[in-house]
Amino acid sequence: SLVIRGEKEEQAVLCSSDRTYELKVADTSNLLLCVPGCKTPAQLAGQDAAPGLLHAEIFGFSNNYWELRRCRPKLQKLRKLLKENTYEGPDSPKEVDSNRSKYTTEDLLDVIQASEEEIMAHLQVLNACEIGGYWRVLDFDYEMKLLNHVTQLVDSESWPFSKVPLSVCLQELGPLEPEEMIEHCLKCYGRKYVDDGEVYFELSADKICCATAQMLLQNAVKFNLAEFQAVWQQSVPEGMVTSLDQLKGLALVDRHSRPEIIFLLKADDLPEGNQERFNALFSLREKWTEEDIAPYIQDLCGEKQTGFVELTIFPTVANLNRIKLNSKQCRIYRVRINDLEAAFIYNDPTLEVCHSESKQRNLNYFSNAYAAAVSAVDPDAGNGELCIKVPSELWKHVDELKVLKIHINFSLDQPKGGLHFVVPSVEGSMAERGAHVFSCGYQNSTRFWFPCVDSYSELCTWKLEFTVDAAMVAVSNGDLVETVYTHDMRKKTFHYMLTIPTAASNISLAIGPFEILVDPYMHEVTHFCLPQLLPLLKHTTSYLHEVFEFYEEILTCRYPYSCFKTVFIDEAYVEVAAYASMSIFSTNLLHSAMIIDETPLTRRCLAQALAQQFFGCFISRMSWSDEWVLKGISGYIYGLWMKKTFGVNEYRHWIKEELDKIVAYELKTGGVLLHPIFGGGKEKDNPASHLHFSIKHPHTLSWEYYTMFQCKAHLVMRLIENRISMEFMLQVFNKLLSLASTASSQKFQSHMWSQMLVSTSGFLKSISNVSGKDIQPLIKQDQSGVVKFYGSFAFNRKRNVLELEIKQDYTSPGTQKYVGPLKVTVQELDGSFNHTLQIEENSLKHDIPCHSKSRRNKKKKIPLLNGEEADMDLSAMEAEPAVSPRSADSPLLWIRIDPDMAVLRKVEFEQADFMWQYQLRYERDVVAQQESILALEKFPTPASRLALTDILEQEQCFYRVRMAACFCLAQIANSMVSTWTGPPAMKSLFTRMFCCKTCPNIVKTNNFMSFQSYFLQKTMPVAMALLRDVHNLCPKEVLTFILDLIKYNDNRKNKFSDNYYRAEMIDALANSVTPAVSVNNEVRTLDNLNPDVRLILEEITRFLNMEKLLPSYRHTITVSCLRAIRVLQKNGHVPSDPTLFKSYAEYGHFVDIRIAALEAVVDYTKGSEKKALRVASVLMQSQGRELSGSEFGEALA
Repeated sequence: SLVIRGEKEEQAVLCSSDRTYELKVADTSNLLLCVPGCKTPAQLAGQDAAPGLLHAEIFGFSNNYWELRRCRPKLQKLRKLLKENTYEGPDSPKEVDSNRSKYTTEDLLDVIQASEEEIMAHLQVLNACEIGGYWRVLDFDYEMKLLNHVTQLVDSESWPFSKVPLSVCLQELGPLEPEEMIEHCLKCYGRKYVDDGEVYFELSADKICCATAQMLLQNAVKFNLAEFQAVWQQSVPEGMVTSLDQLKGLALVDRHSRPEIIFLLKADDLPEGNQERFNALFSLREKWTEEDIAPYIQDLCGEKQTGFVELTIFPTVANLNRIKLNSKQCRIYRVRINDLEAAFIYNDPTLEVCHSESKQRNLNYFSNAYAAAVSAVDPDAGNGELCIKVPSELWKHVDELKVLKIHINFSLDQPKGGLHFVVPSVEGSMAERGAHVFSCGYQNSTRFWFPCVDSYSELCTWKLEFTVDAAMVAVSNGDLVETVYTHDMRKKTFHYMLTIPTAASNISLAIGPFEILVDPYMHEVTHFCLPQLLPLLKHTTSYLHEVFEFYEEILTCRYPYSCFKTVFIDEAYVEVAAYASMSIFSTNLLHSAMIIDETPLTRRCLAQALAQQFFGCFISRMSWSDEWVLKGISGYIYGLWMKKTFGVNEYRHWIKEELDKIVAYELKTGGVLLHPIFGGGKEKDNPASHLHFSIKHPHTLSWEYYTMFQCKAHLVMRLIENRISMEFMLQVFNKLLSLASTASSQKFQSHMWSQMLVSTSGFLKSISNVSGKDIQPLIKQDQSGVVKFYGSFAFNRKRNVLELEIKQDYTSPGTQKYVGPLKVTVQELDGSFNHTLQIEENSLKHDIPCHSKSRRNKKKKIPLLNGEEADMDLSAMEAEPAVSPRSADSPLLWIRIDPDMAVLRKVEFEQADFMWQYQLRYERDVVAQQESILALEKFPTPASRLALTDILEQEQCFYRVRMAACFCLAQIANSMVSTWTGPPAMKSLFTRMFCCKTCPNIVKTNNFMSFQSYFLQKTMPVAMALLRDVHNLCPKEVLTFILDLIKYNDNRKNKFSDNYYRAEMIDALANSVTPAVSVNNEVRTLDNLNPDVRLILEEITRFLNMEKLLPSYRHTITVSCLRAIRVLQKNGHVPSDPTLFKSYAEYGHFVDIRIAALEAVVDYTKGSEKKALRVASVLMQSQGRELSGSEFGEALA
């Protein structure tokens, strides 16, 4: 609600619940017409209405309007009103006089020009307390009397000031003063905490010393400074030490008088207005130092983060007269070099890209202009937004190459990036609301929150200090040296030291009311999470020590930093962000032991972050073109961890998945270039002409391109391992880490720090030195584009030779010609044999001799590649000659091209269906099995059906292969719908595996102890729902079966949550939906819905309503329900209306829900791209930023 406040003689202000605004009348030359029922552009966004003429009624007009401007609350009046009738104790005669002014909260809201939140906060600053329903401040003498009672009791009981028990204080001092006043005094001069169930207070020495000084100074106009300090020290309790720093804003020292004097000057007594305040200060003194005046004008500053940076620079050239630094959105107030004022110029060309250009309004022009603007402030080229002129007095100093110290005072006012503030809209203090802030950004974005040399190649040591609210915790890089409270105990300063040379781009910060967990296995590791999430944090991070052990073992090098911190925050920019000695994670990764699906994902995120601590944070890059080396190495060792933790099958599946992603992207968009240096050592002017953005700078890339860049980097690193062996690869990594570790200990020889930077040439040289192999050709081969192979074969019986033909397509976008070795694996009756072919031409035929003579000489057991022997039914081969006479009596079972994925390629290979079936059944490599499943989609035969069913029944088969087989079987069943016999595909198998034997339509009580069975159990119904009958409808039997699974789902005895399983059941319902058949364009209502669709809609509605009462982990049920509703809309069963999705896409909902809703809204408006972007942009900007740009782009894709 909004309230206008102010007396007749005051200028009116507008107050919300937490802010105050000045009201000003602004004139306009345009006549403003008042029309009832107007809507804002945001309200109109996404409304699909035909253009038309509206006749609107005008009931007024105006030439002016109210303009709002945020202002400081006018709180001096609050102090003045409360001081009119101070509280002197219960026995004071003033308490008998009922005519004395007293104020309730409602009274104060009526007369004070401030919001309620600002008034309540200032009442705490004034140490006001509520007595009999009225707000009162204690009389100073009465307050000192209470404090004297407390300090005397502490002295008599010999308590430490850090542990004063509340209960004993109330018991001992209760007869002297009211217990409420004793407790209030402790709150004013101490910090409350609980230890072993008892309440204690930690008394603040600064506050007590400050109050004692005020008592001494208020009785004297001026006081000899030396005498005052002696009397002051004698007056404070024994053990406390006085300091003039405690009197900032309370007293002023005149250093120019002789002797030096001190007098009382309280900041609270100064005028509230800016001009009046400065007039009063400068009437006292003509000249002020910054140190003296700062306490008296600090409250005049708006809500902003103030900062101070000190850079120590060692000149390497004699004629250094200008220094360029990076700084965005920081307001620079003052720059000094060696205590001399320095002139500076701030210019950020990226803020005005193409603003003045009116003719060329196209993407290409903007892209070039933006790339030029980014280059103009590129720190690697010695540029920056902030240009500081070295004072002429220091030129001789510079010529002698002496040290320069640059001091920069700056502030951040409502930053748009770099720092993200999360302030939940709930009641309570900032700490109680879980408000927090953290650094974020893409690549080198540290310049967004403090001036620096924002380059990964400029290393230095760091001392970091952050002053925050007393209830908050500041987490930053390096070791926490100390935490110091301010004299009023309202704030505290965290001091961090990072002694390992680190780039500014790897500096980070997180501030919030974090709960802290010291890792029980590694005490140098500390975890931080938001309030109430500590149990989840304990479980989520319990595995981290094993990741440490693995990396240190394979790299034969200890973790490079002295500590490691993990911080889990809300509204994360990305799920994992690695910085020097700490990583920031999304709080959505936290989970309990009941959650199955999230566990491997979160562990992978933790492992990725730790891998980047070694390569990315500790070892940094020389330039942007060397980024691929760090991403490649960290991705490679992360892959080794995956292989060890999840097994070879999961690792090879991941490699195949990554390979497919990069192949699909490059064939669609064009090549991804890892290193923009071509032959001759010169950089090509436009190495990526097929893209609409420059790849020369990290800040001009698209997010999708950079994701593919990282993907390709670790795949290329794996290819290098194939060439030189894992042993040599790990030796190279160890050498890099050893050199960097030695260099980091050289504190006074910064030229050695270059060993902590990796370059492409240096990395390749290390490989050559260790392995003796030159891999330059390999790197050039995998620079940009992928290889596209087409393969086919014939068996020559007379020669007993396999005639293999391999073609290349290197003319299509994103492809390249491959020249080099290519491995082919042939499974014959006598075993599996590897052959290496040399690829040189576009199309080449190769004759490969077969080791098996003929099927007449076949053995009972067939040796496989992994050494096993398998019994095979070769009857399928007997029928093959009728189809392919050239393959008669062939001993070939199956053929694989590049089975080790040693080339970044796409392979399309032709072989008979029985060969794919054999490969699926008997090949033990999961990649080969997945390739077989993909190929069998083109062979809808009973044999393919049988092969897929066999795989589903094999418990020892990799679970991801069995899941893929489900969907392939559904597709084959649909292709064979006219000839299919028996129950629907997979139904009998699911019934046998997961349903009661006595009642097959009732599923067993959930037991997810076998994870493989769990994943199969939740996948099979989703695949079954894709089955269609001859009328292209989902069979009634299948829909009934899925509804029964939902109806009889029982998770009471299961130790794991079934939220993901239930979400999959909703997805299955959505998959069963088919397009509606409309009669005479009838309007769909609940009454004329198809009975099956009505059942589906009822289940979705029930799930959605239950989710509001009992939310599932990550709201997976809601996400599936939203997607199912959109499917019903697209198929014409319910009206296509985006209103529901818009409400779920608004800020405040869980991020996964917002993304699902945004996808639905974009899908709804796909017919008009402009409309889709407009609607999505409005939703993105509404109320807050939680969706990152990458998530937004994925929704629009």
